[in-house]
Amino acid sequence: EFDSDINILSAFAKVLTHPSVKFFDNRFYYPIRGSNPRDAKAHFFALQAISPDIRGILLLDRDNTNLPEHDIAPSGSGLQIVRWGRYEIENYLLVPSALLRYIRSATRAQDELFQSSTTAKAERFLKAQFPPDAFQNPLSDDAFLKKIAASKDILPRLFAVAELNVAKKDYYQIAELFDRTEVHPDVKKNLDLIAEVLLTGAKR
Repeated sequence: EFDSDINILSAFAKVLTHPSVKFFDNRFYYPIRGSNPRDAKAHFFALQAISPDIRGILLLDRDNTNLPEHDIAPSGSGLQIVRWGRYEIENYLLVPSALLRYIRSATRAQDELFQSSTTAKAERFLKAQFPPDAFQNPLSDDAFLKKIAASKDILPRLFAVAELNVAKKDYYQIAELFDRTEVHPDVKKNLDLIAEVLLTGAKR
Protein backbone atom coordinates (compact mmCIF):
# COMPACT_ATOMS: atom_id res chain seq x y z
CA GLU A 1 0.00 0.00 0.00
CA PHE A 2 2.92 2.36 0.69
CA ASP A 3 6.58 2.62 -0.23
CA SER A 4 7.45 1.42 3.27
CA ASP A 5 5.55 -1.86 2.66
CA ILE A 6 7.52 -2.85 -0.41
CA ASN A 7 10.81 -1.88 1.22
CA ILE A 8 10.08 -4.15 4.19
CA LEU A 9 9.12 -6.99 1.85
CA SER A 10 12.27 -6.46 -0.19
CA ALA A 11 14.40 -6.58 2.96
CA PHE A 12 12.79 -9.87 3.99
CA ALA A 13 13.45 -11.29 0.50
CA LYS A 14 17.15 -10.47 0.89
CA VAL A 15 17.31 -12.03 4.36
CA LEU A 16 15.88 -15.24 2.89
CA THR A 17 17.94 -15.00 -0.34
CA HIS A 18 14.57 -15.59 -1.97
CA PRO A 19 14.18 -15.77 -5.78
CA SER A 20 11.80 -12.78 -5.60
CA VAL A 21 14.86 -10.56 -4.98
CA LYS A 22 15.06 -10.31 -8.79
CA PHE A 23 11.66 -8.61 -8.82
CA PHE A 24 12.62 -6.13 -6.11
CA ASP A 25 15.87 -5.28 -7.88
CA ASN A 26 13.86 -4.16 -10.94
CA ARG A 27 10.49 -3.58 -9.39
CA PHE A 28 7.51 -1.99 -11.02
CA TYR A 29 4.83 -1.18 -8.51
CA TYR A 30 2.04 1.25 -7.86
CA PRO A 31 1.47 2.31 -4.23
CA ILE A 32 -2.22 2.83 -3.52
CA ARG A 33 -1.37 4.77 -0.34
CA GLY A 34 -4.26 3.34 1.66
CA SER A 35 -6.88 4.40 -0.89
CA ASN A 36 -9.71 2.26 -2.25
CA PRO A 37 -8.36 -0.97 -3.81
CA ARG A 38 -10.66 -0.35 -6.76
CA ASP A 39 -8.26 2.46 -7.73
CA ALA A 40 -5.53 -0.17 -8.06
CA LYS A 41 -7.86 -2.27 -10.21
CA ALA A 42 -8.51 0.68 -12.51
CA HIS A 43 -4.78 1.37 -12.77
CA PHE A 44 -4.02 -2.28 -13.55
CA PHE A 45 -6.68 -2.60 -16.22
CA ALA A 46 -5.48 0.61 -17.87
CA LEU A 47 -2.03 -0.98 -18.14
CA GLN A 48 -3.59 -4.22 -19.38
CA ALA A 49 -5.28 -2.33 -22.21
CA ILE A 50 -1.78 -1.47 -23.44
CA SER A 51 -0.15 -4.78 -22.57
CA PRO A 52 -2.78 -7.56 -22.45
CA ASP A 53 -0.43 -10.17 -20.94
CA ILE A 54 0.50 -8.07 -17.91
CA ARG A 55 0.09 -9.70 -14.51
CA GLY A 56 -0.19 -8.07 -11.12
CA ILE A 57 -0.53 -8.71 -7.40
CA LEU A 58 -2.46 -6.37 -5.13
CA LEU A 59 -1.17 -6.82 -1.59
CA LEU A 60 -3.44 -5.36 1.08
CA ASP A 61 -3.55 -4.86 4.82
CA ARG A 62 -6.50 -6.34 6.67
CA ASP A 63 -8.36 -3.04 6.96
CA ASN A 64 -9.86 -3.53 3.48
CA THR A 65 -11.77 -6.74 4.16
CA ASN A 66 -15.13 -5.10 3.44
CA LEU A 67 -14.47 -5.27 -0.32
CA PRO A 68 -15.06 -8.66 -2.00
CA GLU A 69 -12.01 -9.78 -3.96
CA HIS A 70 -14.09 -10.96 -6.94
CA ASP A 71 -15.58 -7.47 -7.16
CA ILE A 72 -12.13 -5.89 -7.39
CA ALA A 73 -10.42 -8.40 -9.64
CA PRO A 74 -12.53 -11.03 -11.42
CA SER A 75 -11.05 -14.51 -11.84
CA GLY A 76 -8.76 -14.75 -14.85
CA SER A 77 -8.17 -10.98 -14.98
CA GLY A 78 -4.44 -11.33 -14.38
CA LEU A 79 -4.68 -9.39 -11.11
CA GLN A 80 -4.48 -11.36 -7.89
CA ILE A 81 -5.45 -9.97 -4.50
CA VAL A 82 -3.61 -11.03 -1.36
CA ARG A 83 -4.32 -9.88 2.17
CA TRP A 84 -1.85 -10.21 5.00
CA GLY A 85 -2.82 -12.71 7.70
CA ARG A 86 -1.96 -10.01 10.25
CA TYR A 87 -3.25 -6.44 10.36
CA GLU A 88 -0.37 -4.98 8.33
CA ILE A 89 3.13 -5.88 7.18
CA GLU A 90 4.68 -4.10 10.17
CA ASN A 91 3.09 -6.77 12.39
CA TYR A 92 5.66 -9.19 11.01
CA LEU A 93 8.36 -7.02 12.59
CA LEU A 94 6.97 -7.87 16.04
CA VAL A 95 9.72 -10.34 16.88
CA PRO A 96 11.32 -9.27 20.19
CA SER A 97 14.76 -10.74 19.44
CA ALA A 98 14.92 -8.89 16.12
CA LEU A 99 13.61 -5.62 17.58
CA LEU A 100 16.18 -5.72 20.39
CA ARG A 101 18.89 -6.53 17.85
CA TYR A 102 17.88 -3.45 15.89
CA ILE A 103 17.94 -1.27 19.01
CA ARG A 104 21.40 -2.54 19.94
CA SER A 105 22.57 -1.77 16.41
CA ALA A 106 21.01 1.71 16.43
CA THR A 107 22.65 2.55 19.78
CA ARG A 108 26.07 0.98 19.15
CA ALA A 109 27.73 4.40 19.17
CA GLN A 110 26.57 4.99 22.74
CA ASP A 111 28.45 4.19 25.91
CA GLU A 112 28.22 0.43 26.55
CA LEU A 113 26.48 0.90 29.90
CA PHE A 114 23.95 3.32 28.41
CA GLN A 115 23.34 0.97 25.48
CA SER A 116 22.66 -1.92 27.87
CA SER A 117 20.26 0.25 29.86
CA THR A 118 18.40 1.28 26.69
CA THR A 119 18.09 -2.33 25.52
CA ALA A 120 16.86 -3.41 28.95
CA LYS A 121 14.18 -0.69 28.97
CA ALA A 122 13.06 -1.75 25.51
CA GLU A 123 12.86 -5.38 26.55
CA ARG A 124 10.78 -4.50 29.63
CA PHE A 125 8.42 -2.49 27.43
CA LEU A 126 7.95 -5.41 25.04
CA LYS A 127 7.32 -7.86 27.87
CA ALA A 128 4.74 -5.49 29.34
CA GLN A 129 2.94 -5.06 26.00
CA PHE A 130 3.07 -8.59 24.62
CA PRO A 131 1.03 -11.44 26.07
CA PRO A 132 3.51 -14.07 27.35
CA ASP A 133 2.73 -16.53 24.55
CA ALA A 134 3.19 -13.85 21.89
CA PHE A 135 6.50 -12.78 23.41
CA GLN A 136 7.80 -16.34 23.54
CA ASN A 137 6.36 -17.40 20.16
CA PRO A 138 6.25 -14.33 17.88
CA LEU A 139 5.65 -16.46 14.78
CA SER A 140 2.45 -17.88 16.26
CA ASP A 141 -1.13 -16.94 15.39
CA ASP A 142 -1.66 -15.17 18.71
CA ALA A 143 -4.57 -12.73 18.45
CA PHE A 144 -2.42 -9.87 19.73
CA LEU A 145 0.11 -10.31 16.94
CA LYS A 146 -2.62 -10.53 14.31
CA LYS A 147 -4.91 -7.68 15.32
CA ILE A 148 -2.81 -4.84 16.74
CA ALA A 149 -1.77 -2.03 14.39
CA ALA A 150 1.98 -2.40 14.93
CA SER A 151 2.99 0.76 13.08
CA LYS A 152 0.73 2.89 15.29
CA ASP A 153 0.37 1.11 18.62
CA ILE A 154 3.67 -0.67 19.33
CA LEU A 155 6.67 0.38 17.25
CA PRO A 156 6.50 4.18 17.80
CA ARG A 157 6.13 3.65 21.55
CA LEU A 158 8.98 1.16 21.62
CA PHE A 159 11.32 3.61 19.93
CA ALA A 160 10.19 6.40 22.24
CA VAL A 161 11.18 4.21 25.20
CA ALA A 162 14.53 3.56 23.54
CA GLU A 163 14.89 7.30 22.77
CA LEU A 164 15.31 6.61 19.09
CA ASN A 165 13.81 8.66 16.26
CA VAL A 166 12.78 5.99 13.75
CA ALA A 167 10.39 7.01 10.97
CA LYS A 168 7.99 4.50 9.47
CA LYS A 169 9.81 4.77 6.13
CA ASP A 170 12.88 3.34 7.86
CA TYR A 171 11.20 0.29 9.36
CA TYR A 172 12.70 -1.82 6.57
CA GLN A 173 16.00 -1.49 8.43
CA ILE A 174 14.52 -3.66 11.18
CA ALA A 175 13.69 -6.37 8.65
CA GLU A 176 17.25 -6.22 7.32
CA LEU A 177 18.53 -7.44 10.70
CA PHE A 178 16.20 -10.43 10.94
CA ASP A 179 17.55 -13.94 11.05
CA ARG A 180 15.93 -16.10 8.40
CA THR A 181 14.39 -18.27 11.15
CA GLU A 182 12.53 -15.19 12.43
CA VAL A 183 10.68 -14.49 9.16
CA HIS A 184 7.01 -15.44 9.37
CA PRO A 185 5.56 -18.05 6.95
CA ASP A 186 3.05 -15.45 5.67
CA VAL A 187 5.96 -13.40 4.34
CA LYS A 188 7.54 -16.42 2.66
CA LYS A 189 4.18 -17.36 1.13
CA ASN A 190 3.73 -13.94 -0.47
CA LEU A 191 7.32 -13.86 -1.69
CA ASP A 192 6.71 -17.26 -3.29
CA LEU A 193 3.64 -15.83 -5.03
CA ILE A 194 5.59 -12.83 -6.31
CA ALA A 195 8.28 -15.11 -7.73
CA GLU A 196 5.71 -17.43 -9.29
CA VAL A 197 3.42 -14.84 -10.85
CA LEU A 198 5.69 -11.90 -11.59
CA LEU A 199 8.93 -13.69 -12.48
CA THR A 200 8.00 -17.06 -13.98
CA GLY A 201 4.91 -15.78 -15.75
CA ALA A 202 2.35 -18.07 -14.15
CA LYS A 203 -1.21 -16.80 -14.59
CA ARG A 204 -4.08 -17.88 -12.35
